Amino acid sequence: MRRSRTPRPALAAAVCLALAAGAVVAALGGCRASARGRVVGTGAGRSRQTPASPFPIHQPVSRAELAGYVGSARCAECHRAEAGQLHTHHAHTLARVTASSDAPRFARPSDLYDPSLGITYRTGVRKGVPELTAAADAKSASVTPSFALGSGHLGVTYLGEFQGVPVELRLSYYGRERRWEFTPSQQIGARVSTPVGRALAPDTERGCYACHTTVLAQEGGELAPDQSLLGVGCEACHGPGKAHVEAVRAHSPDPKMPRLSLYRDRVSTELCGQCHRTSQSNDPHDPIVATQLPRLQGLALSQSACFRKSGGRLSCVTCHDPHRDADRTGPAEYDRKCVSCHNQPAGGVTCKVSPGGDCVRCHMPAQVVDLPTNPKFHTHWIKVWPADGKATASAG
Repeated sequence: MRRSRTPRPALAAAVCLALAAGAVVAALGGCRASARGRVVGTGAGRSRQTPASPFPIHQPVSRAELAGYVGSARCAECHRAEAGQLHTHHAHTLARVTASSDAPRFARPSDLYDPSLGITYRTGVRKGVPELTAAADAKSASVTPSFALGSGHLGVTYLGEFQGVPVELRLSYYGRERRWEFTPSQQIGARVSTPVGRALAPDTERGCYACHTTVLAQEGGELAPDQSLLGVGCEACHGPGKAHVEAVRAHSPDPKMPRLSLYRDRVSTELCGQCHRTSQSNDPHDPIVATQLPRLQGLALSQSACFRKSGGRLSCVTCHDPHRDADRTGPAEYDRKCVSCHNQPAGGVTCKVSPGGDCVRCHMPAQVVDLPTNPKFHTHWIKVWPADGKATASAG
C-alpha cells in the first residue's frame, strides 16, 4: 500500500463532525507491539542493539534486501519439526483485509456511542467491502480497512487510510467475546484526531507494521506493507534465509545463519523484547505503562526476581516453544518449568495455596488491560500477587 504523503487537512472540520482534533492518547496505542520502531529504530534507540548481536534488527528493508528472504514455507521444507510455526497466532498476526475473512465481522451489529464526542460508530459492508462509519447528527465519515492486526484469537485491530492519512480504526473486534468494542487507547472519552480513529504518526505506523511482519518493505522511503512478508515467521527471528538455503545446497561448512540456541540468555531482551518490550524501552513505573504490563511480556519479565536472579538463564524460550502457540502448553508443563528452577523436596510441588500445582494461576495471573471488556493477559511479572491480581507497578 504505497502512499504519497500529503499535508494533513483538518480532518474533523472537513467532515463537520463534533470532534476536537487534538493530541492522541498514544502512549501505548491499540497496536500492542508498537515498540519496535522506538527500540531499534534510528538514533539512541538503535544504539542499544549490540553490534555483534546475532539477531536481526527489525527495520524496513528495500526491495533488493527483501530478495534475501525466502518465506516460512521454504524453511519448513527442511525444518519439519518446526513447521508448526506456520499455523501459530504469530504467523497470522497481520493480513490484508478481504471480503471472505473480514466482511463477516463487519456485518455483525456494532453501534457504539461515545457521548463525550457525540459520535456513533458502526461497522458494515458496502458492495462486499468492509467499512467503519462515524456518524454525528446528519453527517458521517467512513473508512475502509486495508490491514488486520492480530490473528483473531483474542482480537483484531484494523488499519486503513482516511483522507490520505494512515489511521488505526476506533473499533476493534474481540474474538472471544465475538463483538466490537473500542480499540485499546481509544476508549470512550479519548481524544481522537480523525472521526474514524487515531491518525498514526510515521514512527507509530512503522512500529505497528514492523512488529506484525516477518520483514517490512519500503520503497522510495515509503512503507510498502503490500510487498512485505506478513505475519511473524521464521525469518523474523532467524534472519533472511536465502544465503542459508544456498549454503546448505552447496554443502558449505558455514550455514550462513546464526545458531540462536547459543544466545538463549539474550533472547528476551534483544529478540523478543523488540516487540514485547524491555526495561530499556519502557519504564515499568510509569503509571500508564504499569497498567499495560500484562501485555508487555518482556518488560514484565525483566521485573521478576526469577529473571534478575537467574544470571541470564531465564528467557522467553525457557518456558515457551517459539514454534507453537503459548496457549497450547498446559498448566502441568508450565509447572514442570517452574519446579525445574525452584527446587522442591521429593514428592513434587509443596505450595500450600495450590498443592496440585498450577503455578501460573497465582504467580502470573490473568489481568485486564484498558477496558473490562478487553481480553486478559497473563502477566509475566512473576511474583506473589495480591488476591485480586491487580496490575500496578507498586503491587507486591
